[in-house]
Amino acid sequence: MFNNIFYFIVVLLAYGVGGAERPPIHLLPLHAGLIAGSWLLFAVLCRTGFRTLLTRSLGTNEAVHLPERYHALLAKFSVLAVVLFAVAVHGFHLKGWLHALPFSDRLDVLDYSLALAFFFCCLATIWYWAYPVSEAFMETGIGRRRFIASHLRLNIPILFPWWVLTFIADVTGLLTGSREALFLGGMPGQMLFYTLFLLLLMTIMPVFIQFFWGCRPLEDSPPVQELKSFLSQHGFRYRGLLNWPIFAGRLMTAGVMGIVPRFRYILFTESLLRSLPAEELKAVAAHEMGHVKYKHLLFYLLLFLGFIFLFSSGFEILGYALMAHPYFSPLLHAGEGIDSPLFFILAALPMVVVLLVYFRFVMGFFMRHFERQADLYSARLMGSPWPAINALERIAWLSGRIRDLPSWHHFSIRERVETLQRSTWDRGLVRRHNRLLLISVVLYVMGVGALGTFMHFSGWRDRAALDLLAQVIQEELVEQPDHMELRQSLAMVYHQKGEEAAAMQVYREILERDPGNAVALNNLAWLLLTARDEGIREPSEALRHAQAAVALEPSAVFLDTLAEAYFVHGRLDEAVMTAEKALAAAGPDDDRRYLRRQLERFRAHLERSAKK
Repeated sequence: MFNNIFYFIVVLLAYGVGGAERPPIHLLPLHAGLIAGSWLLFAVLCRTGFRTLLTRSLGTNEAVHLPERYHALLAKFSVLAVVLFAVAVHGFHLKGWLHALPFSDRLDVLDYSLALAFFFCCLATIWYWAYPVSEAFMETGIGRRRFIASHLRLNIPILFPWWVLTFIADVTGLLTGSREALFLGGMPGQMLFYTLFLLLLMTIMPVFIQFFWGCRPLEDSPPVQELKSFLSQHGFRYRGLLNWPIFAGRLMTAGVMGIVPRFRYILFTESLLRSLPAEELKAVAAHEMGHVKYKHLLFYLLLFLGFIFLFSSGFEILGYALMAHPYFSPLLHAGEGIDSPLFFILAALPMVVVLLVYFRFVMGFFMRHFERQADLYSARLMGSPWPAINALERIAWLSGRIRDLPSWHHFSIRERVETLQRSTWDRGLVRRHNRLLLISVVLYVMGVGALGTFMHFSGWRDRAALDLLAQVIQEELVEQPDHMELRQSLAMVYHQKGEEAAAMQVYREILERDPGNAVALNNLAWLLLTARDEGIREPSEALRHAQAAVALEPSAVFLDTLAEAYFVHGRLDEAVMTAEKALAAAGPDDDRRYLRRQLERFRAHLERSAKK
């Protein structure tokens, strides 16, 4: 489940990266065919991978490794599904085509849900072909359809808080005309959004998730009464004990959900309840109590947010660095440059690298050691590690001899048993382990905070991204010297970097080739009026260019530049009149608030001038 929470966060982030420009309609069959073809190829890979694994394992000495290899292959195909999703979105313009549907471009809850449907289709493909392998060592007997349905029921509730928050954002946007009212613009807004998403997931969502999963209160029996007495004896606060029918209750597992006692539940599957005696069930419950005792759910929230913080900081830099590399530049030049699907595919590759590194080495380290901390807490609470050891050994045997199966978020059962055995004679083990986790958390917070703050607020990230983008555009211009849009992009990059003289030079080069380029006329005029270096300002030239731009296209932006030119020349009446025209011409995409401020500024100067 933790795996898929992570995958969904990455998929949501991946869908939000980049624009949603729709290609010409005649390309729809091509892109639809490419998306369908990539899915079919993915399905063939899944079928081949799982069938090969099953064939090589059954009836041989390799059967003992089947669970481990099954879970490894499941993880690999899940990551590949994320990659396929990113390629469909950025390479085959899935986002642009979805935005062509009614209301999709205005309602994110609809837009993202349609995109997530494609990702769920990829996951269902994995589960379809994974079923025979899973059944070979788990022997649940639930059938392929119920196997896929169980996975869906397990995963869909993860997204429920996101759906709620996105729906609220959509309604607010429709009512106010802007989502900025919810602070959802920019990095602070995105961090707030995902913080709320995860907090909802960990607090009130257990109330809804239990119904979606089909959980029900445990029937009152002697073992259940002993469990309740044990929890009460140790002052553990919770809402209820639930029967967890995941995979028809055949999976031997337990869990705790909810960081608030009022919405906290401990879950046991039917097979676990039937297979473990009361003392071992109490050891399992004590393990879940350990997660609550040490606030592991809150630490998971911190780890997820840390990933989002680092991901958003480094994604652009890694993408542009990859695209500017000499090996990839010729590939980009062979296509459509920065507008080519290859550009977006290459930009998605760093996301996968960051995902794998953080997922496997950072998040995995903490989760494995949190599980060990909960094991040691169980041993201390029970007064002996042997109930927990016996429970683990029984689970390992009955679940398909998975004693040596590790995962990215759990040590293997053999390693867990060995640590519990060691705790019987190594009295300082618990103290050292708790200290290790404390130091690790402090170092993690300091490291992520320092790195993220540097990349977000030092300006280094933006400068590096702009430098790399300028390099890519310059390489494109070598091959396409008459590409005016590329030259405009280069001038805008120079402007954003603060290299105003270089931006002016590029705009002048554009006007030499295309004297009637309204955008170049306007932007050059603005620079000549407002450059930070007053030595390169040329108000007279700026006025001529601004007038020429407005004559070609009397848009709000161009009129604003002309109003500024009149203002700089002291022609205040004309500045006010032109600013009024700019505000009247403003469309839904123009910044009306800025235009009003400009008009008020000009009027204030005009009034002061009249008083003199």
